[in-house]
Amino acid sequence: MNGGWAGLLKQYIHSALYGEQGLGEAEEVYNFAKPGAEISFVLDTFENQLSNYGRECPLSAFLSVGLNDTKAVGNPDTYLSDETKFEKDYDRLLREMSKNFDSINVLGFYDVDERKVSPKINSFDGSKSYFKNDRIHAFNKILEKVCANYKKVNFIDLSHLSDTWLRDCLFKDGLHPNDKGHGLIFEKLKSYLR
Repeated sequence: MNGGWAGLLKQYIHSALYGEQGLGEAEEVYNFAKPGAEISFVLDTFENQLSNYGRECPLSAFLSVGLNDTKAVGNPDTYLSDETKFEKDYDRLLREMSKNFDSINVLGFYDVDERKVSPKINSFDGSKSYFKNDRIHAFNKILEKVCANYKKVNFIDLSHLSDTWLRDCLFKDGLHPNDKGHGLIFEKLKSYLR
């Protein structure tokens, strides 16, 4: 794997900046997430990263966080977030990030293979989490609505990436995109680069 869609995007940007006909150092690329991250993690960490590593240049963000906020933990009905909290948290995140970024591109959510993620067993501690597509779709609509409130924010719909998404584009865990899936996401994102 090439670092997923984020790695492919970074390679693409670096080629545009530093390749033979490159533009030079015109933008910075940051990754504010980590595996399993929820909205609160990005809210708590992005400003610190910018203050420690940021430079004075135009800043664009590609933001993919929130799918983990849709899940239930322990049993199928113990959700980490409800729709009201999710909307409020994402609105706060976009409001705060808008103070620092010239443009923010928010990736919507994709379908998961429910047969494999309801439950999903954590290999480290045996805990269970539950992802459900109907809940993911409902939260995706909320995300799109929140994004529409900000001029600097683009919502990138990933809900219809491919007719064969569940069969061909996810790893066997049923949750994470494989190389083909990341490639499809990356192709969708390229048109949002400045």
